[in-house]
Amino acid sequence: MSPMRFMPVSRVIASLFAILSFSASSTELPFPDENVQPTELGEKSIRIGRDYSILNLGNISSGMSGSQVEAVLGPPSDRTSHGDLSHWHYNVNFPIAGGASQLVCQYKIVFTPGGEVSSTHWRRHTCENLAQTLIATPPAEVTPQ
Repeated sequence: MSPMRFMPVSRVIASLFAILSFSASSTELPFPDENVQPTELGEKSIRIGRDYSILNLGNISSGMSGSQVEAVLGPPSDRTSHGDLSHWHYNVNFPIAGGASQLVCQYKIVFTPGGEVSSTHWRRHTCENLAQTLIATPPAEVTPQ
């Protein structure tokens, strides 16, 4: 009989971290993945997004119809369904450190069976935080009295 072998502690910790890093919302609201082999990577971007400043994401609200959303954002890059809900996916470009590089983020709009906006979601928390920072209305200027 061979001696019992245990997984190294570092591997156990890494495995637990990977499992816990998936949020419940990402399994309930799946985003489409791009399946790309490493040999296919190159200069060309995998996802092509639209600049956040022209999308007017702050104008999307619960209860809007699909046609109202399309009038504001244009057509989605992908449409899927999950159960009786429709999901529209948009790829959104955000600038990185003021340079020419951009971060492409995935933004989802969930529609009720009746075709009205139910909720919106960012795939990554980093993108959500970036959007809140860049899209937020600047505070009103205070004039001294």
